[in-house]
Amino acid sequence: SPSRTMAGHGHSHGPGACEHEHKEIDGDGVDDRWLFDCIDVARVRSLNADPDHVAAHCIKPFDQRTDVTKYCYSDCDEQLIIVIPFTGLMRLKSIVIVGGPGDECPSSVKLFANREDIDFDTAEDLPPLQTIELAPQQTVEMEYPLKISNFNNVHNLTLFFPGNFGAEFTRINYIGIKGIFKMVKTEAVAAIYELRPQPGDHKTKDQNAGFNSVS
Repeated sequence: SPSRTMAGHGHSHGPGACEHEHKEIDGDGVDDRWLFDCIDVARVRSLNADPDHVAAHCIKPFDQRTDVTKYCYSDCDEQLIIVIPFTGLMRLKSIVIVGGPGDECPSSVKLFANREDIDFDTAEDLPPLQTIELAPQQTVEMEYPLKISNFNNVHNLTLFFPGNFGAEFTRINYIGIKGIFKMVKTEAVAAIYELRPQPGDHKTKDQNAGFNSVS
C-alpha cells in the first residue's frame, strides 16, 4: 500500500525579508494580527499530502485567502497532518480553516504545540491541546477561537485532520492564524528545545514514512 510520507516545501522568504518583517513585527505592541509573515514557510511540512498539493499551498497571505488555485490535498486517504513552524515565539488566539468543496472539507482538527514527533500514531494517542469541530460549509469569515493559555509560547503548531464529511480525500484551501508575535530571538526557541526530551528512535505507523523535501 502507498506510504503516507512527510513532504516539505522549498520556498523561503530569504534572510533579508525575514529580518525586515521581524523589525516591523517588534513594533506592533500587544495587538493581535494575522501571522502569515511569522510562519517559516520553507519548513512547513505535511504528512499524507499529495506531492503536487503540499501543505505550504494552503498557507497564504490574508489577502489571498479566497484563492482556491493552490491547496493542500490528502494522498492515500482522508487524513492529514500539517506542521507549521514559526520564526519566533507566538501567542495564538484564533485560526481559520477553509476546506472543500463539499464533503472534502475536514470535519475536525486536533492541535498540538511545540512537538516534533507527531505522526499518525502519536496524533491518535496523545491528548491534543484543543480539538475543534469544523463547520460543513467553511468560509474565510469563520474564525475559531483558541485557548490562549494553551498556545502562549508557540514556535511550532501541528494540525491533525482525522477525517472529513464523507469524501475519499481531504482538501484544504486556506489556513490562517491570528495572534501576537512575542519574541524573535532564536535563543528562546533553543532553550525550549534543550528542555524537551529527544524523540529518540520512535517509529512511525508506516515504516516507509519519512521526510521528503521539494526543491
